[in-house]
Amino acid sequence: MSDMVEKSVVCAILVDPDSLSTIYEQVKPEMFANPFCQSMYVEILRAYDTGRQISMIEIAQKVQSDNLPLEYIVEELKGIMPDVHAYKIRNYANALVADYKTRRLNKTLSQTVLNAGTIDNQIGELMQELEVIDSVIGWHYEVIPTDELSKCEPFCYSMPLTDTYIKLNEMEVVGNVFDNPELLEKAKGDK
Repeated sequence: MSDMVEKSVVCAILVDPDSLSTIYEQVKPEMFANPFCQSMYVEILRAYDTGRQISMIEIAQKVQSDNLPLEYIVEELKGIMPDVHAYKIRNYANALVADYKTRRLNKTLSQTVLNAGTIDNQIGELMQELEVIDSVIGWHYEVIPTDELSKCEPFCYSMPLTDTYIKLNEMEVVGNVFDNPELLEKAKGDK
């Protein structure tokens, strides 16, 4: 799944370069396990940061090498391009972050060899690593602020979604409104 998610993030940006701004702070190059996708994303970020145009051919030309001929790159992306939708980039990014956290946690746990003599130190180190993994941005959810009349307007916060937090801020988790056109239309119609 990770490979498809990574390609989906890259393709979504190539389909709609403006979608990068949605995930710019959330997705980092080191989150890509596939070296091809990571190279593509790095070049996309370079183009974005320098104000250059983001297009499949220009990015592919920057990434191409002896190991990655231009034809391979274009074919690799064209294979999934028809199935990728730029409006789902936040979903792709969330899946990518979840895959990254899973890989990192698996690596941490596989490298942990418990020793009774140093167990307290090991627990402390493991807790620190778990805090680092948990702090990775990626738990963005679509929320709609509501008032007593339940008039709503699409809005997005980056926050931990606990019941208490939602109640205190009078928010209702409604899922991704962009993946649910009926919900989006209802939200627009209630204004």
